[in-house]
Amino acid sequence: MRPFVLALALILCGCDDKTSAPSPPPPSAPPASPATPSPEPPPASPPVTPPPGGAFRYDPPGQLKHDQDGQATGQGVSDPTVYAAGIRFPLRCAPVFLNSQVYNAGGMEGGGFCDDSNYHYPWQDNFCEKRSSPDQISWQCPAHSSIHQGQDIRAHTICSNKGTSAATGTFWRDADGLYRTKYQIVAVEDATVTYIGSYSVYLTVMKDGEPLRRYTYLHMNMADVKSRIAVDQQIAKGQVIGTLSNEFGIGSNGKPKADQTTPHLHFEIQTTVAGTDGNAHFTFVSPYTSLVAAYQTMLADGNAADCPP
Repeated sequence: MRPFVLALALILCGCDDKTSAPSPPPPSAPPASPATPSPEPPPASPPVTPPPGGAFRYDPPGQLKHDQDGQATGQGVSDPTVYAAGIRFPLRCAPVFLNSQVYNAGGMEGGGFCDDSNYHYPWQDNFCEKRSSPDQISWQCPAHSSIHQGQDIRAHTICSNKGTSAATGTFWRDADGLYRTKYQIVAVEDATVTYIGSYSVYLTVMKDGEPLRRYTYLHMNMADVKSRIAVDQQIAKGQVIGTLSNEFGIGSNGKPKADQTTPHLHFEIQTTVAGTDGNAHFTFVSPYTSLVAAYQTMLADGNAADCPP
């Protein structure tokens, strides 16, 4: 073949006159990595049910509620002293609500004690509230007579768990018109039962190096109380001594009076303090801050499994 014919042939075929190795195949794509599964969404959190009454809050000690006309219901004592440190809260189960039986719904404000307003925080101090009897005295209160000597405490589901008998509710009315409940009341300290009356119980604590203390519980179901404890009995902190009711003495028919008050626990502390006259007195002192501290401990510990829902 002539040289110019050979050159033309090489140009047309796109090759040269050298023998060359075949071109390597194009690199293959790396194997596909297995698809990363999408993470499963976390399980939906159950809706948070707020505790009955909302989150625990309390008004300052000595801040008494005004009545429906805006008038002061007494002159409270703002002393923050915890007179009974380390006590067990007197109702066995939470939540509970501290407020006035007289100056709230069901009392002088009208309505009924089952009104929802009575079962919400914040707590209200009602030590030193005005009362009619001059025999109700505390030397700690600025006006030391005709005052409320303790703190009123309501159980939280007292109305929503209403039934016609113990078999159908935690709250019912018996044939005599008395309110009966399953809300248990306990001893706040190791103590001696020193008195059981027609509607009150005294627990007395005498310890070396400590001032005498007496705790008074009012308005329990007294037949239930007498089936559990007796005068001179030594009882342990947290021991059940009765159930919440509304007893207020014995009527002319020889039975506990009905409709004299609402279902609640009235709780008192007595010990020795300096009175407004400058002298030392064994007298009623504010239980409010002691109850606040005891309740915070109870909330942290949680309720027993058998507490009312």
